[in-house]
Amino acid sequence: MCDLDVTTKKGLGLFNRHLQDKSYVGGYVPTSADAEVFAKFSEEPAKNFIHVVRWYNHIKSFSKEEQESWTAGENDNNNNNNNEAKKEEPKETPKADNDDDDDDDD
Repeated sequence: MCDLDVTTKKGLGLFNRHLQDKSYVGGYVPTSADAEVFAKFSEEPAKNFIHVVRWYNHIKSFSKEEQESWTAGENDNNNNNNNEAKKEEPKETPKADNDDDDDDDD
């Protein structure tokens, strides 16, 4: 997706369709790919590319330092496009102590 040409209507159309169900280039968390594509824009995209405009304004809200801190995203949890988040094993709950310590003979 980073080889995308956002200077053409065709490229913007492809990117717009890609972003229909995603918040970021790589899925659901910002990555260096978002910063890379964002840097290709010389101006705000045309309003008819609604998903690109949404993405552009969101990425623009991050500082340059924040954008530079984004990783490649390949190993980031919850960044895949098939929603297979890393599953945590449920924690075992302590078993109730059935030993009645009540010495009362009532």
